[in-house]
Amino acid sequence: MNENIEIKKIIGFNEVEEQFQKSISIRNNQTWMLVGKKGLGKRSLSMRFAGYIINKFDVNWERSELTNEVFNKETDNLHYITPLDEKNSGKISKEQIDNLSSKFKLFASNLNYRVVIIDKFNWLTNSAMNSMLKILEEPPVGVYFLLIADELSNILPTVQSRSQKI
Repeated sequence: MNENIEIKKIIGFNEVEEQFQKSISIRNNQTWMLVGKKGLGKRSLSMRFAGYIINKFDVNWERSELTNEVFNKETDNLHYITPLDEKNSGKISKEQIDNLSSKFKLFASNLNYRVVIIDKFNWLTNSAMNSMLKILEEPPVGVYFLLIADELSNILPTVQSRSQKI
């Protein structure tokens, strides 16, 4: 197993990972929201989920070379969005979401699924949140969304209702 992936294994989240793996194959839900206090390991957990999804839900996903690329953010199958300038505005802009939409039109270099991780999802501007809602209403085939939020207060109820929460 890759050391980088083993380090990212979060103590106490084995059950959460197992539940996610079972649920995603049964429900076929494309949008998942990881909600909890800062510092719990939501980002690391989302990367592990991404590795599992991008490897076509293979139980041996941790041994895959593609998983190494996921953890190093070196694959076309992973789109990672975070606020551009956390120190000033701390917001994710509409332009960042619109750029994401244009990437869906391009095919990944392989036939695996694609994953979008939006870190600090509750920091989207209102216009970015509305653009994201349009994407989630009709998500592109083969694209899964992992939305990371510290709290739900700034997230539209319609976005929440389209997400499976963890």
